[in-house]
Order: sequence, then structure tokens, then C-alpha cells
Amino acid sequence: MQLEANAPNDDSEWIHRTWAGFYRLTPGECRVLALLAEGLRNADIATHLHISPLPVQTHLRSLRTKTGRRSQLDLLRLALGR
Repeated sequence: MQLEANAPNDDSEWIHRTWAGFYRLTPGECRVLALLAEGLRNADIATHLHISPLPVQTHLRSLRTKTGRRSQLDLLRLALGR
């Protein structure tokens, strides 16, 4: 079963409220997913979060596993509610 919903344009908390419980996402995964939805690249996400790129890649891999999504584009679609 997949839950799909329409995301409000300006609410990054929407990702946490909608997907964290459903997919059992960590706060770090939610932050990475929210920044991905804002259009940031992996390196930009790392800079924004003041972490190295490796944890960003780890979060993205975990997000793909937990959500059953195969690509970063699929994660973006999820983050945007599509």
C-alpha cells in the first residue's frame, strides 16, 4: 500500500508529518528529503546541513530502501506528493 498526498508548496514540515511515521523515517532522513524537494543537489544538501556528502548519500540510500523507491527522482516525486 502506498500513501500519496498533495504537498503544500512552502511547508517542509509536511514531509515530516506525512512520511516520517508512515515510512519510519529518521529526522535526518526527513531533512534530506525536504532539501531534495527544494531542488538542492547532494553536495548542496551536505553544505546546508553542515555534514559531509557521505551521510547525505547514506540517508538517500536509506530513504530509497524504506520507501521502496528506486531512484532519487522517485524520492523527489514522493517528497512533492506525486
